[in-house]
Amino acid sequence: MADRSYELYGDEKRLKNIEHHHLVTKGLLDLTMHLRARPTPAPLAMYELGPAPWLLIVENTAAFTSLRDILGTWPDRSQVGWLGFGEGDHLIASLPTAQASFRERNHPVDTLLLYADLDLKGLCCAQKASERAHAVGLPPLQPAAGLYQALLTRPPRAHPPVAADNAHAAATWLPPHLAAPVAQLLTDGLVLRHEALPLPQLRSLLIPNAPLLPQIRDMALPITPAISQPPTRYAPVPRGPST
Repeated sequence: MADRSYELYGDEKRLKNIEHHHLVTKGLLDLTMHLRARPTPAPLAMYELGPAPWLLIVENTAAFTSLRDILGTWPDRSQVGWLGFGEGDHLIASLPTAQASFRERNHPVDTLLLYADLDLKGLCCAQKASERAHAVGLPPLQPAAGLYQALLTRPPRAHPPVAADNAHAAATWLPPHLAAPVAQLLTDGLVLRHEALPLPQLRSLLIPNAPLLPQIRDMALPITPAISQPPTRYAPVPRGPST
């Protein structure tokens, strides 16, 4: 698309994001037929950590790094698949590029998982990414329910509350037993981001002598959030006797 834009207008950015133009979305302008061009999004960052046929996409650099450490040293390499990094609009745009990586490595997947923050932005991004995955012929984009279940037991942080209708609509991407507590979390003015489930807790969550994918994908126990209010911002400092 950038090449064609330069050829037509002498400006490589003139046609940037034209795929979102109302003429294109309504089917009145076809990029391939009329412009003889195609979008070239930045590729999804993907790492082939093992031969298993699944891809887990993480939207947060801290969680991505922690999971890469854990999965990169998993004892049974046959249980480990792809790990990807992507967030927001970049994730939505770059998802189709995953197909090329699967083809080039002769390593297709039948399970596609996403681990995003439990806030309105993260959930809305997950819904749009799920629609995008379906449109380009990827497997259904599923929530990493095992990770989300663990995240829901961690201390949330305060955030402007979300209207109940918006919260419930955003949470519909999650399975029902996760959607209800997450929607309540958002309406209560709380969010849960990946940093609430750091590396030590992730290590204790993922047990090496048990099958890996079910631990990431499935819920094992009913949701019982640890607390319903955000943690105290500053802990008091113990004081010794004055000198």
